Amino acid sequence: FFDWAKQLAADPHQRTLRERDRSWWRQHIADIPDAPPLRFFPNDATRAVHTDRFATMLSAAERGSLEQAARRCSVTTSALLLGIFAVALSQATQAQKFRLSVPAFWRTPLVEGVDGIVGEFSNVLVLGIDIRPDESLEALLQRLFNGMNGRLAHQSYPGVSVMRDLSR
Repeated sequence: FFDWAKQLAADPHQRTLRERDRSWWRQHIADIPDAPPLRFFPNDATRAVHTDRFATMLSAAERGSLEQAARRCSVTTSALLLGIFAVALSQATQAQKFRLSVPAFWRTPLVEGVDGIVGEFSNVLVLGIDIRPDESLEALLQRLFNGMNGRLAHQSYPGVSVMRDLSR
């Protein structure tokens, strides 16, 4: 992994891609909405914080239904779930425009045998969400799918760097 990371930093082609993508992100930074307005509890020492974790396993038929719904909308199952999450978050926060940090896997083949390397190959893609009340879920999913593909094409500039640029 460290050989891969060293090669990533030193490779002239990767540097060119990083600069190209940095320029792309800087051109689009003003279009990225604020984070969703999540409500936080007051800093009250007497109040214990409790969280619930919900998890489920989908049956083969349930997973198949999700995959069929995604295909009908011409998106991936991941894009379908992202869209549903965005709508639920919009309803919970009463916000129509916000940004999400979407985890992505990024392992460019810079060294031989990269597929067998264990390491931190993740990236974060910053995606602006715009929930339009008169728009169908299918149209929203298409926009999210296209938006994610656009960001995947510019992930040589890491999402952490995009977040730093946003904070400036």
